[in-house]
Amino acid sequence: MSQETVILLPDTIENRIGYVAIQFQESLDSVQLLGFAPAVDEVNPPAQLAVSELQPIESLLEQITRLEVAIAFLQTDDSVAVQVRSVLDNKPLSEIVAQFELLYRTGDEFEWRYAGGEILAGDTRAVGATREAIQPDDSELQHLAEMLLEKLAEIWGDVA
Repeated sequence: MSQETVILLPDTIENRIGYVAIQFQESLDSVQLLGFAPAVDEVNPPAQLAVSELQPIESLLEQITRLEVAIAFLQTDDSVAVQVRSVLDNKPLSEIVAQFELLYRTGDEFEWRYAGGEILAGDTRAVGATREAIQPDDSELQHLAEMLLEKLAEIWGDVA
């Protein structure tokens, strides 16, 4: 690779599970896969990503597997899955799972309850939410989010 060491990220980062970086050959007849970068904080997204920060492309496959397993869990008769589906009111499971996966991967376990409650309440920018930013009457959603993340942590611990 030439001296280019950073990748400029697009302004819009919503609804993404990550980025696959490729490099076009000079003749534009082939590409080289450089790696994968999982989604980042939607509230304060970086403008660029260093090539050295890319993960192997296998990381993308692992992340897709985590998302698929979580969606499959939410379609079961598990009591937590049933409660989550009733709260979501026909919102796509894939979007919710992607948000919870980002929270699981980037958030502090201490904040899972609060940020997860915001995700269930419909705030798509909740991954960075903190205890101080959450309304006190959201305790039922917070408890459900905490139970969901505990289940997902168990499941993803087996997958990853």
